[in-house]
Amino acid sequence: SDVYKRQYQRRVHGESGIVNLYHSNTGHLLRSLYHPNNLPIHEALIISSPIAGVVIYSREDKQICTYSINGFLIESIQEENYMISPIITKNSCFMDTLIYGTEKGDVIVRDLPFLVEKKRYTVSLQSPVLSVLYSQDKKFLLCACEDGEIAVLSDPNQETTTTKSSSISGGSQSTILTNSCLLYTSDAADDLLCVDLGGRRIIKKKNYNNK
Repeated sequence: SDVYKRQYQRRVHGESGIVNLYHSNTGHLLRSLYHPNNLPIHEALIISSPIAGVVIYSREDKQICTYSINGFLIESIQEENYMISPIITKNSCFMDTLIYGTEKGDVIVRDLPFLVEKKRYTVSLQSPVLSVLYSQDKKFLLCACEDGEIAVLSDPNQETTTTKSSSISGGSQSTILTNSCLLYTSDAADDLLCVDLGGRRIIKKKNYNNK
């Protein structure tokens, strides 16, 4: 639960490959977790459900690991690409899922704690996904790419879909994938008054009175 997350703080000693867990109220060191290959740790996130634990990641070997709060290694996988801007959120069953971008322009969703890949979306064909962020109401996922393009996805934890888009000379081109729903792309931001909720441009017809 969120209460559990507030009870613990994690402190990453990147170069030494150690994640220290502290009690947020007392400040006491509860446990230290280590990378399996003693490599630097670049990301650490706390899991609250279905079990309490920690996700750690090293860019040195692109390895993602999950540990129980007691320090037992649950799962370890080798990611093909760098994990960028990881976040943990809850799916429709209130279980934690890991969502992150890659330098290949993909957004990946994995069930925790066993890191099973649930979905993979391509939001850019040319640029890395530098940042992923949930909207406050948890209905949309914002994905910012290196080329300045922003894609907004419907909740990837639901049975919804996304769009893949790529920048081209003179603007952006968006292609709707099979069974997908284009919500918003950065080219629609050029004129917010001429965009509907589906991200499509509205062409306003002018009426000319006959004189």
